[in-house]
Amino acid sequence: MRVASTGDAGGFALLTERYRRELLVHCYRMLASYEDAQGPDPGHVPPCLG
Repeated sequence: MRVASTGDAGGFALLTERYRRELLVHCYRMLASYEDAQGPDPGHVPPCLG
């Protein structure tokens, strides 16, 4: 958690990758758009989490 809280994008990705599918489904339900839920880049955090 310390690595992610310092703003390290790689550390954040390591912590969240296993939850990526669940997060994407949650964002899709909130935004009603698969493209919006994915964010501007597949490696980017979905907009509803940013």
